[in-house]
Amino acid sequence: MRYAAVMISLLLTTCVTAPAANSRTPFKADVVGEGPAIIFIPGLNSSGAVWDGVVRELRDRYACHVLTLAGFAGEPAIDGPFLPAVRDAVLQYIQDQRLRRPVVVGHSLGGLLALWLGATAPDQIGRIITIDGVPFLPALTNPAATTESVGPMAQGMRDAFLRASPVERRRQTALSLPFLMTDQAHVNVAADWAAASDPRTTADALMEVMATDLRLEMSRIRAPVLLIAPGAPAGVAADRFRQRYEQQFAPIAEHQVVFVPNARHFVMLDNQEAVLSEMDAFLIEGR
Repeated sequence: MRYAAVMISLLLTTCVTAPAANSRTPFKADVVGEGPAIIFIPGLNSSGAVWDGVVRELRDRYACHVLTLAGFAGEPAIDGPFLPAVRDAVLQYIQDQRLRRPVVVGHSLGGLLALWLGATAPDQIGRIITIDGVPFLPALTNPAATTESVGPMAQGMRDAFLRASPVERRRQTALSLPFLMTDQAHVNVAADWAAASDPRTTADALMEVMATDLRLEMSRIRAPVLLIAPGAPAGVAADRFRQRYEQQFAPIAEHQVVFVPNARHFVMLDNQEAVLSEMDAFLIEGR
């Protein structure tokens, strides 16, 4: 599908400059509120502040553990592989903080991580909510895709991105972000996060996303899963669009797939009310 192909290429253009610091910590965690734990994982280049609107509505009922991943939005970068390091660190964080089956909410790359956590440690993870994050992103374009078939393209995109000049990256940022969200104010904030992100982390992380196929692991997830995705973009058949998402979640024993109209990739920014309504209903079921 053209939508997923555009999303892949656009996400690779949103980073501008690298922070000078380095760190072995795969994420920073801020905790807001009290109650049952929810871990929020943002997507590529995003600060944990991408969840601010959602957290404001939930913090009176839940302890919100909001992550900002290493290398994104000014956080110091770490050595790769990136996704396994974050996955393992989140599991260690759950253990260290003595969180009992926390809910995990992730956007995009963060949604992939949420699903991976559920498949890796099914007894440690409570409910999972993924905002436009799927087990294998390239399969939204081509269900027959494999990590082997997309590998050369992913490597080429990574290399081209790293060769681009800062000026070219800034230009591509201005062109790409409006395809991912509808509000110019949100575009401006996301551009600032991108400007503070580490180019190598961005390129490596998305290449890892494209090379990580969790479809065969989805049956290991025991937690209920909610996918919240945007509606089909203009020019894309709605039935086919929905089918591509639903195919990837079918192996999960208990799952729901919800499509939010008038929203793009950052669904929780474009239609926060709808996202909160779906989250509330899903979380109440787990109480």
